[in-house]
Amino acid sequence: MVELVDYSISYGECVGYCMSMLTIDGLSIELSQMSNGADKSERRFTGKIEAGLRQRIVQEAARLEHGNLSEVYGTPDARDEGAVTIRTRGPGGVTEHRYSRGDPPREFAALDALLSPILVGWVDGEASPGVHFNDAP
Repeated sequence: MVELVDYSISYGECVGYCMSMLTIDGLSIELSQMSNGADKSERRFTGKIEAGLRQRIVQEAARLEHGNLSEVYGTPDARDEGAVTIRTRGPGGVTEHRYSRGDPPREFAALDALLSPILVGWVDGEASPGVHFNDAP
């Protein structure tokens, strides 16, 4: 079985918080933001994810064929539209997979469709259905 470890979006040409990472553990959710510069410290925000949404994420991750996934798809962040990194855990341990934001490969399309709105919506200040953060950016 394959499970999600974390999902992140990063930007190479960026000022401020250039990487945002989403981690789900049971019904708890955490969003961490890191900066490229030394002037900003890491920020962490916590909350809850509804059981139904968590179950859909678990099911989509479980459908991945761990041994048949590439590490890199296309040219992530080539035009600085952002790069997505999904880390998964399967029979062979934890693996990392990268692709351009907004252009997920077929293997990750359904999982990305569930996770991207949570992370991008939160960063843009929009509530994502099924997720409730305790604090705001």
